[in-house]
Amino acid sequence: MKRVAVIGCGIIGLTAAIRLQKAGYHVQIIARDLPPTTTSNKAAAIWEPYKAEPKDKVAQWSAETYDRYVSEYKIPAAGVSEVELIAVSKSSLPPPFWLRPAYPFRRLSPGELPAGYQDGYAVMVPFIHSGRYLDYLLQHFATKGGDIALRHLSSLADIGPGFYAIVNCSGLGARTLVRDEKVYPIRGQLAVVSRPGPARFIVDDTSYADPVYVLSRDNVCILGGTAEERSDLGDEDRDTREIILARCRVLDPALADSIFLRPVVGFRPGREEVRLEVDPEATSPRIVHNYGHGGAGFTVAWGCANEVIRLLSE
Repeated sequence: MKRVAVIGCGIIGLTAAIRLQKAGYHVQIIARDLPPTTTSNKAAAIWEPYKAEPKDKVAQWSAETYDRYVSEYKIPAAGVSEVELIAVSKSSLPPPFWLRPAYPFRRLSPGELPAGYQDGYAVMVPFIHSGRYLDYLLQHFATKGGDIALRHLSSLADIGPGFYAIVNCSGLGARTLVRDEKVYPIRGQLAVVSRPGPARFIVDDTSYADPVYVLSRDNVCILGGTAEERSDLGDEDRDTREIILARCRVLDPALADSIFLRPVVGFRPGREEVRLEVDPEATSPRIVHNYGHGGAGFTVAWGCANEVIRLLSE
């Protein structure tokens, strides 16, 4: 059985590893961090293509991932369910580029729009409880015979011999691991506040670069947020917190009496385009790069894992 090393144990690495197992490879994950301390664990994890290019490929990868999540709705351990994504705008809002006829989609009536908003739509999409889902994938990987090496790599040469292929899902780590200067951090700051209620997601799509959203889950609300490109500030910014709270209370006035619980700061792996390709300079072992997914890691993960298999089979 051919051995494959997968670098990284976030959502991109885990889905690639499981898909490789299904294709008949023996897989070892090599990672510095494991759930629950990966960047993926901090994700709000709503299926919605965001901050990833190119759009045509992202739409295809997203569609394949959507279908996978729908198949997991009835698996309690997976933590995947369906939620209505409500997108509103203070100007005209065209249908999203990723829309397919199969997605339950409708336009909002004027009475459904928050005050000050002019247009909007609703579409049913998968909602992934990131922590539960990553644990579910990790257990699935282990039960299928996968193994994990917890260590830091300075370069792909540190992996050692004996592998037919290496799949590089190192996210932001690709900046140093393969010296890719096109990779940069997209800082996301969120606020978690109290508010019991059913799962619900509403997003202000007026500005693609300036996200405002409210996600209800687990009897709290996750309020977003920021998308600060090339910022590496790891601590919460208190002024930014107040801006997030104020903007989200306009979007959803029911948050007026909510209580701030804690901040969340994470870094999305930004790149001008997702790098998903065979390294032309590597022949033994073969190297497939799979990183730079921006804010769409959970949205494109399974589609990208399928692409990894296609690339290795060529």
